[in-house]
Amino acid sequence: MYPNVVSLPAASSSEHLLALAEVDDFGSTDMGYPGEGPWTFRILREPSLTAELTRAASPQSNRKVDSLTFQPCSPHIYQNQDRFIVEEWNLLGGTWQFNSVFDGHVNHHTVDYVAETLPRQLKKYLSAALRELGNQQIHPAHFSNLFPEDPRRLSRMSDGQVQDIFSRDASGQSRRAAARCLGGTTLLISLTDPGEENVWIANLGGTLVNQLHATYDQREAQRIRSEHPQERTVLEKRKILGFLEPTQSDWRHLVENTVIVYLPRFLNLEQDWISPGTLKQCAARISTPPYVSNIPDIYHRDLPNRPWFLLLCSDGLPATEVYNNLDIFSTIRLWTELVGNALDSSSPPVNLALSLLRAAIGGANERTVSRNLTVEMEERWMDDVSISIQRFTARRPPSVR
Repeated sequence: MYPNVVSLPAASSSEHLLALAEVDDFGSTDMGYPGEGPWTFRILREPSLTAELTRAASPQSNRKVDSLTFQPCSPHIYQNQDRFIVEEWNLLGGTWQFNSVFDGHVNHHTVDYVAETLPRQLKKYLSAALRELGNQQIHPAHFSNLFPEDPRRLSRMSDGQVQDIFSRDASGQSRRAAARCLGGTTLLISLTDPGEENVWIANLGGTLVNQLHATYDQREAQRIRSEHPQERTVLEKRKILGFLEPTQSDWRHLVENTVIVYLPRFLNLEQDWISPGTLKQCAARISTPPYVSNIPDIYHRDLPNRPWFLLLCSDGLPATEVYNNLDIFSTIRLWTELVGNALDSSSPPVNLALSLLRAAIGGANERTVSRNLTVEMEERWMDDVSISIQRFTARRPPSVR
């Protein structure tokens, strides 16, 4: 008995061309990792490419600020842990401009909480200070005490009492609070007065403003070593205790309070943001806390009476492949030239944050931009990128009466 034979007619020339056309819009890449992959990506043509980038980044604009946050990886695989808040505050004396970028770590619970509560607290504090000072210029020191914390209440509770709180936690409030203790976030804040004569910048974490709060900054690395002389491995693989890079962060709970005081209470808590094994491994390395400061650097600048701009971003922007191998001065020069040219030549105006993002992921190279947008990988291939750009114009001279 002969096996069944399936006979397929040969494809015609037009069918060959059609088949080739169907794959012509796809390419493959190793994403810069020789020998890895290859991974497939879809090549988008204009105007579809710009439309897809705009959809993925969801850029926003108000009168003065262009902002966005971007993570092309599917949220089913990885959730963007960057946040930005842009607000105008109508307070005594006029409208203040508040801009902020938050870069979350470990989970999204801490960064969500900080992004929700910190602007509200700062606005309340600023409003009270303006009333107290009679609308006089506020000294930068007024913005330095932003992170009160009191771990004593939890430290006095037994393991059983803490676990009982979780077992009766029908609303999930206690579990969310625990998640915030086990996560962290950096922050970068700017606040501009109504007359655009002064700007205050608060920096807490690995951002490119004031002193860089990261272990690869030599001054910060030396500070950490000098504060922990008995710990020979306090910096390992360019990270604090081998697992934390920012040297200033609202992650202080994790390495100072949580692991020392809270950790035994959380080990049996079902969670998906960090494993018990990882927590135990971190705890075993801690002996002389604190390692991370939660006091931000505060910087004040008198604003010039000419057009200029202020750029805030998370560390995902300089980590993109276009800038990754450049020194910081070259990177800043490129950003300044790009945004400055856009401000000078844009008619109609463009979203400056979107223009900078486009340059960072490939610029005019449609194939590179398409690859960074559509590559089919089962893991995150790009760090979260958040950008906020505030535009300033020359101030009008006071009217003469």
